[in-house]
Amino acid sequence: MYIDFPIDSEKTIPLALKVADEITRMRQRIASMPSDINGIPQLLKSLDRLEDELNILEFEMPDLLNKPYNEGMTIKARFIPSETMKTGEKIITKVIKPQINYKGQLVQIAEVEVSTGE
Repeated sequence: MYIDFPIDSEKTIPLALKVADEITRMRQRIASMPSDINGIPQLLKSLDRLEDELNILEFEMPDLLNKPYNEGMTIKARFIPSETMKTGEKIITKVIKPQINYKGQLVQIAEVEVSTGE
């Protein structure tokens, strides 16, 4: 049962940004682990629940991983040459800090690595 408290965005936004950063870091760590480690599905479900709670508070974390990069995006990008990609192709291959929107407004710019074909 929830009590409907007014949200103090001055306190809520910094907390949500920290939680979102940790969710992103934990997902990256889990992705680099062998899939046969016990408990990984449960950890992923926990991260999903945390993200769902952020969504309830009207925060969203757009999924940028493995998406095409274009020059018009509002993100901080570091470009990494890749020999396995086609010339001119640009794909976001790592999210260092997630993009966070609050009530449809950008409150944190994503920091990403973009692999580029040469």
